[in-house]
Amino acid sequence: MTFKKKLVRLTGMTDIWAEKQIKKKNEPFLESGAHIEKDWPKDVTEQHWVLVFQNLHAEEITWRAPWIRPSILIYKCGSQDWVPLLGLWGGAGYVPSMVQRQFASRQFIPATGGLAQSEFAFTGDSYMKRVRDAAKAWKEIHLIELALYADTITQDYDIWRK
Repeated sequence: MTFKKKLVRLTGMTDIWAEKQIKKKNEPFLESGAHIEKDWPKDVTEQHWVLVFQNLHAEEITWRAPWIRPSILIYKCGSQDWVPLLGLWGGAGYVPSMVQRQFASRQFIPATGGLAQSEFAFTGDSYMKRVRDAAKAWKEIHLIELALYADTITQDYDIWRK
């Protein structure tokens, strides 16, 4: 189903109205195929990209989370061994140290005891106490400086790790 048809179905408006809205917004609402055809360089062929991706080596790919500073990581809040996250429907615990490999750091097995009990919904008797506890925990964050090993590991270690 195209974006236009979804827009018509959701809003209950006509095809003409949906077309006008899409043209008004232009770029953000272009379907991916139309966007690629419009912005894709004409001199770059599909075969060129197939060759590029076939010739990639593991050391040319960097696995990172670009939205987080790579040297410092929040690893716990308050006395818990995880970071409490509050969402629209409830709260859950998250252990950032479980994904240290994405930051080019050494991976280890983090403490996750009690993590399953950290989930809750915004209903029931004691949910407000849990919300207050999560907010209080964020006032005491614990940071860890990551040791970046991406440039210092040997090829043998990379093979052994796989």
